[in-house]
Amino acid sequence: MMLRTVTLMLACHAVLAQGQPAPDPSTQAHMDGRVINSVTGEPLRKAEIQLHGSGGEYSVASDGSGQFTFELVAPGSYSLTAQHQNFSTLNYGATRPGLPGTRISLSAGQKLSSLEIKLIPFGVISGKVVDQDGDPVTGVPLTVMQWGFTRGGRQLVPAGGGASTNDRGEFRVYNLPAGRYFLLARPLRMDVYTPADAPGSKNIVRRESPRENYSATFYPSAPDVTASAPIILAAGQEASGRDIQLRKTRVYTIQGRVNGVQPRNGGGTRVSLSLQPQDASSSAPFGMGRTASLRPDDGTFLFRGVDPGRYSLIAMSNNRVAGRQEVVVGDSDLIGVSVTLLEPGSVKGKVSFSGGGTTNASVLKGLRVSLTPVDSVPMNMPNANTADDGTFTLDEVPADRFKVNCSPLDGSYLKTIRWNGQVSSDGVVEMGGGGSATLELEFATTTAQIDGDVKMGDDPAPGASILLIPASHREYDFRFMMADQNGHFTAKSIAPGGYTVLAVDTAIYGMPDAALLKALEKFSTFATVDQAGEATVSLKLIPEAEIEAAQ
Repeated sequence: MMLRTVTLMLACHAVLAQGQPAPDPSTQAHMDGRVINSVTGEPLRKAEIQLHGSGGEYSVASDGSGQFTFELVAPGSYSLTAQHQNFSTLNYGATRPGLPGTRISLSAGQKLSSLEIKLIPFGVISGKVVDQDGDPVTGVPLTVMQWGFTRGGRQLVPAGGGASTNDRGEFRVYNLPAGRYFLLARPLRMDVYTPADAPGSKNIVRRESPRENYSATFYPSAPDVTASAPIILAAGQEASGRDIQLRKTRVYTIQGRVNGVQPRNGGGTRVSLSLQPQDASSSAPFGMGRTASLRPDDGTFLFRGVDPGRYSLIAMSNNRVAGRQEVVVGDSDLIGVSVTLLEPGSVKGKVSFSGGGTTNASVLKGLRVSLTPVDSVPMNMPNANTADDGTFTLDEVPADRFKVNCSPLDGSYLKTIRWNGQVSSDGVVEMGGGGSATLELEFATTTAQIDGDVKMGDDPAPGASILLIPASHREYDFRFMMADQNGHFTAKSIAPGGYTVLAVDTAIYGMPDAALLKALEKFSTFATVDQAGEATVSLKLIPEAEIEAAQ
């Protein structure tokens, strides 16, 4: 009976297939090309090539000679993407990964041949981690880092690569795009309780003299990034022999209590505590802090082996910030530190147009308003959608400092942010524990515009990153965009005022700090636009090497 059922199903599928005639080749398009290694010129087999656009989505793999073919493609506008293990994914026509590339238009009966996609190979950083005597150290995590722009300034951020040392102290970090990196070794620290910490002991931590321990170390043996040596990695390069000798330094203990923690057996909420560094060049950059568990009966905690520096103790409840305490570790243990849990509050808000506005009120519906923490890792950010009249409510807002974010409105710019009736000039607001607050976001419809072209030498620079840094220093006036395939860009709906305009050959998605802007001043152009005004600028592309030198 089963065999008969399967046979009948196959017959039905055959009938359906026969009822769908093959497309007429004269109404379809053909495309072929090859994928090669941009460094060696060798063909890449088994690369995955995807064609997606208005006519549908297609996918093929390259053969042994790197060739690929798309047959019977519906007419339309497409983007072409190739990817391969150990290579950066690249869009056709893009000069580097992450750029949109060139659109391909296909018409009925067209044959487009000999396209070429040059994939950029990843690089590798390898070496050993040794102690002060030159002996290998096992199980040490390695993190590859770069300078980035976040939290209103320059910060070290993980670049995506990581590894741990093996039994010989050796490591190998792979799949790294070409770039300028800093290599960090961070010996593991265990913030766990010992019998001396058990209930009934007089002190959670025995007051000992400062201990020495192997500390987080930048390549080759530096306490922080300012004293480290950057690793310049070319496409496809293996930077070997990047050995790190761990530093032995004095380390300290932070011990204290989180006030307001309810015993779990009494229905209390789970609370965790993290220690987040606040120094931009710290050996444990922002977002790479340590977490300690709280003793459930009284909320006490401890962190062992802490390097000197500035830190934030951040208590989290239900994945939201519930308490914070700033501490500075100098030349002694910190005993009796107190962190108090605060109740979350609520924010009532409204989005409106300057002077009452003339825009159809329906555009105010469904805007996304959110608060991003300034001093802690963004998690479960308070957010809400606006109602028909532009009103919104943010619930469970923890006591913290936030940057205000709102969905953009076509043909307008965010003019004013008011927190509890007071103007926030930098877009940062601070929520106290419990209670309520008000947030008003006022948009203006009399906007300005800046157009421009970017050149690399005498040629257009397609895909260049364009930065518009406002003279007002208001981060919500900052704009980032990419030049099109002709090196042209248009920044619409910007706030009237002055802007420093830069074109860079690297990914800088946040507003650069004053130090970098000063260093790049000779490459920048300043433009001023009035209400409803327009300005045109001509830019020269700033090579990534110049930006690296400035940092």
